[in-house]
This record gives sequence, C-alpha cells and structure tokens, in this order.
Amino acid sequence: MVAFALLAVEIGVVASGVLGSSGSIALNKTWEVLFSVVALVTWIRSAARHRGPDGRWRWWMSAAMACFVIGLVAWAVGQTFTEVPPPTATLSAAGFLLTPVLALLALVVHAYGREPGPPSPLGRPSNRAVQALDLVIIAGSVLMFVSVTLGERLSRSWGGSGPVLTVLLAHPLAYLLLVAGTVVLARLRSSARDLPVVFVVFGAVAYMVSSTAFGHYVDLREANFPPVLEAGFTACPVLFLLAALAPGTSEPERDLDPRLRPTARDLVQLAVPYLPLIATTLFVGVGLLAGITLTWWQDLLFVALMALIILRQLVTLLDNNRLLRRAEHEALHDPLTGLANRTLFLHWLERSLADRREPLVLAFCDLDDFKEVNDNFGHAIGDLVLTGTARRLERSLSGDGLVARLGGDEFAVVLHDVREPIEDVGQRLLAALREPHPVNGRPLSVGASVGITSLTPDEPVDCTDTLLRWADSAMYTAKRRGKNTLAHALEPQEERSR
Repeated sequence: MVAFALLAVEIGVVASGVLGSSGSIALNKTWEVLFSVVALVTWIRSAARHRGPDGRWRWWMSAAMACFVIGLVAWAVGQTFTEVPPPTATLSAAGFLLTPVLALLALVVHAYGREPGPPSPLGRPSNRAVQALDLVIIAGSVLMFVSVTLGERLSRSWGGSGPVLTVLLAHPLAYLLLVAGTVVLARLRSSARDLPVVFVVFGAVAYMVSSTAFGHYVDLREANFPPVLEAGFTACPVLFLLAALAPGTSEPERDLDPRLRPTARDLVQLAVPYLPLIATTLFVGVGLLAGITLTWWQDLLFVALMALIILRQLVTLLDNNRLLRRAEHEALHDPLTGLANRTLFLHWLERSLADRREPLVLAFCDLDDFKEVNDNFGHAIGDLVLTGTARRLERSLSGDGLVARLGGDEFAVVLHDVREPIEDVGQRLLAALREPHPVNGRPLSVGASVGITSLTPDEPVDCTDTLLRWADSAMYTAKRRGKNTLAHALEPQEERSR
C-alpha cells in the first residue's frame, strides 16, 4: 500500500505541472531508476534465499530486472548528457527488449519447474491445435493493434526510418507477448496464477501503455512527450518490486479433478483468444469512423484473423464431439474390461425383447471361487483373469450379440438370431471359460458356472426382470451342482407364465 501511495503522489506531482516539463521528466527518470535498482536488489536477495525451481525462476527475473536497469540508465543518460535520439539508443533498446523475453522465460520456469503431484485418474483433456490457434490469434491481434496504433506514416516510412520503426514496434509488442504468454501459462498451470506473476503482468501492461503512447507521439513528429504519459514507465518498476516481495505458492502443482476446478477457469480459457481480437476490432472500427485507412496487408491480416476464429470454432466443436463420445463410452462400459456395463446391458436387453423376431438367448456366467485368485495371486492377476475372460466370451459369440460385465466376477451374454440348440451355445461359452489363463508363464485354471435361458418370438414375455430371473436361477442351479458346469432354465410353460 505504501508503494502505491508513493506512486500516486509522484504521478500527481507530474500531472500538476508544478515542476515544469524538464523537472517532471527528471523526477520520472529518477523515480524509475531508483525503484528499478531496488527491485533488482530485492529479486537477487529473494533468489539467494530460495533453492530449486523457486530459486531458478527468481534468478531469471533478476536477469530481466538487470536488463531493465541497464536500458533505463542508458535511456536517461542518453537524454540528459549525450542527446542521442531515444528510439535509436541501441543499449537502452536492447535492455528494454530483453526484459520481457527473460521475464517470460522466468515465468515458464516458475510454472513448469515444480514436480507435479499425482495426476487425476480422469486426466485433463487438452487440444494442442486449439492452443496453437489461440497463440496465432493473439499474436495476429497484437500485430494488428500495434500496426494501427503506430499510424500510417510510420508504416509507409519503413525504408527511411527502419531503426525507429523497429524499436517502436518491438517495445509494446514484446510486452504484449509477455502478457499473452503468461495468460496461456495460467490456463495450463495453476502456479502461473500466483500473486508475483500477477504483479509482473500488470507491470508489463503499464509499460506497454506508455510505450504505445510514446510511439504515437513519435508518429505525429511531436518533439515534446507529455511527462504524465510516462505514468506506465514509472509504475512498471514499482510493480516489478512488488512481484519480488509478494508471497508465492510453495506447494507443488496439483492436478486436481477437473470437476473440482472453478468454472471461472473455463470462462478465461474460452475468452483468451477473443479479448485481444475484440479490443483490436473496436479500436480499428473507431479509427475507420475517424477517417483512417488500412493498408492492403492490414486488410489481409484482419480477414486471416476472422478465418482463424472460424477454424478454432470448428476444431473446438470437433474436440467437444470427441469428448462427448468418450464420456458416453465411459458411462456405458466397464473401465477394466471394456465390456458393456449393467446400464448398457439392460438397455440392450430391453430393446432385444421389444424388437425380437428371432430366438433370443441370455446367459449368466459367474467365475467360481474368484476370491481365492485375488487372495493367492493378488488383485493384478485377478484383473488379468477378468480381462482374459472378457476376451474369450467375445470370441465365443457366433452371431449378433453383446457381452457385459455386470460387476465383480459376473458376466452376461445376450445373443440374437440363434439357430443352434441352446445346449450347444452354453457348452461353447463354458468351454471358452475353462481355458487356463497364462500367469507368470504358468497356466491358471478358473472354473465358471453358466446359467442360460432362451426365448422364442412367440413366447409372451416382454419383461426383462422375468428373463433375468430365469438366467440367474439357472446360474445358481449350476453352482449347486458342483460349479464349473452348465444349467439352463427349462421350466414348463405354465411355470414361465406365472
């Protein structure tokens, strides 16, 4: 709060004009140099106190602040003593341009330098194509904004004023790219949303605003730059100092369940590529109403940005459809075996009963003494037995049908258009289940009890519960007979009709 109060007083004194133009400029430069040096020392001390990734990113920020101090001192000395035109002062330009580059590198180290926690079992979907399009849209919007902001005359004077144009374009563009890069990092890593990062971004925005205003005055060939417009230059080192003092997150990056993340993150992710484009469009629209004209390459750039937005929407739509299909598959299938789960099985059975025109067969298969497999060999081997059982049941299907895992070691098979005797179908399933499972190079035999029942098209049964009860009863009959055997429901017609 003290730093903000002092900054407000400094800007107020400059805005009042009591010191005159030269006095206000001297106050601004003294302020900027003083706070830049203090910020540099603070970053160095902070880096020395930390180890590992927390220390590395602070050393990179120290390097960025060193470049900022060098550029600022060279600028101030050039204006005060050597009278070198500021835009072409090579040392100052290099220092200012290296600052956002090193700062962005520091923030990348800060975001990705920590060891992540255990990943969520649900994963975190990401689309690299959308991320790449976002970066291109942001960069194109920034280029459009800067080119229009710097004016037509600078664009036409490329050949005669190359160094001036290069520096004036590069300054706000470099800091805008720092802001855009940080926003993208914040979408990907929660550590890039720490308070020190926020202060760095605000410092870059402050510098960018004053740099853009300075470029506008150079474009208009104005000799005197109003000192009050240097408020962004004076605020930048103060914000960089606060970034060094602000507390960061010491906990490692945790990849939380996406369902627990705040919805604001999704809104930010959705709006990121559109905000700079909307700002640029509004700025250009106002400029067109004011009478400016766009060059041919600016028109082409604007059309290209619109095309990229449409392409991004198409890619996002395709990605959403893929995610919906994946979610639907995961909701209706067993995660271990990939078979249909109970929900899909019951839906399939209902449809089969409603549309049956051919004989329908339902079989329940339950592995015998499966608990002993888990107890003796471990759950990993138990999972191998379950997946092996699933594949064997799938291979045993001779026609249109469905294999489902109802839970635990219980499976179900639904067959349509069955032309062979029900006994043969049951024996084929039982033979498939009796095949030994290879475990650590040795065969492991696991028995199974199979209960099977069937319906012909003319039987008046339209309730799935009835058919399930028959198959379940037949399976327990097989277990009572000594397990590892087959039983089928052959109740009399009058028994079935009850």
